[in-house]
Amino acid sequence: FTVDANINLGDYDEIIYLTDEDGLSEPLSLLVNKIGEEPDWYVADSLKLMSMNIVARVKIDETIITDPEDIVAAFDNTGRCMGTAKIDYNPETGQSLLFMTVFDNEDDKKMLTFKLWHRQTGKIMLLDTDNPI
Repeated sequence: FTVDANINLGDYDEIIYLTDEDGLSEPLSLLVNKIGEEPDWYVADSLKLMSMNIVARVKIDETIITDPEDIVAAFDNTGRCMGTAKIDYNPETGQSLLFMTVFDNEDDKKMLTFKLWHRQTGKIMLLDTDNPI
């Protein structure tokens, strides 16, 4: 059998039963992960003169994001990418945090906006912060 390349994004965990000519069935576990195209977010080398660190918890509708393949990026008001990081999830402690380094080559203050690429849906979402950064 084949899996259609046009299946929706997401994780699929199915069991398929294979039956031989004697009527005996054996289960075959099938796990398919279909992900969207990861955004091309990167920080230009020319910006890597100064930096600051951000530690945060990312939530969507009060649900804490735990997928270590999800990506968050910081942007200035001109749309330049100032930093990127993946979610850091520790299943042993249940902690899910974001550790991001934000770069700039100027000493002036800029308001940052944040976007999340949600691997499971392939969507890019604008994030709100509790306090302006």
